Amino acid sequence: MTKAADQTTPAPPKQKAHIIIAPQSAGRIGKSTVAEAIITWAKFAGIDHVILDLDAEHKTLSQRYPDQSTVFPEAASSDDGFMELLGAVVEAPAPLIVADFPAQATDHLLRQLDERNGLGILETSGVTVTCLIFPADDTAARQSAVKCVTTLGDRQREK
Repeated sequence: MTKAADQTTPAPPKQKAHIIIAPQSAGRIGKSTVAEAIITWAKFAGIDHVILDLDAEHKTLSQRYPDQSTVFPEAASSDDGFMELLGAVVEAPAPLIVADFPAQATDHLLRQLDERNGLGILETSGVTVTCLIFPADDTAARQSAVKCVTTLGDRQREK
């Protein structure tokens, strides 16, 4: 038996949940509306889901789904709030997580994901991420979309 044959690559964690986010900094582009559509579809399809509302000002999802939503008002503005949110995502009791981010929180959230290895923590925990990007005829929205793509990149699991 060769030395190479003795070495085994650890298997990637089994996918336990999927989070859908739209962290793009721009209002009025349909982020909350799309989140509501995904939630409605999940209900129709009978898929267990968790709703996370990070928008402390508008609380769109938590007002629409008060019995199903968890509000994280500090997640979009403080380091501790972000870590609390990350813990909730990792421990979510459902296979689908829908998170609604406030406009203008992109820089903080992307910085936290990068500096605290948030994507690595999610990946190690078996949580995959889908980031929705909204095309808009607005310079700030386009710049924010570029930041999202640059930070989140193309992280695909090896098969």
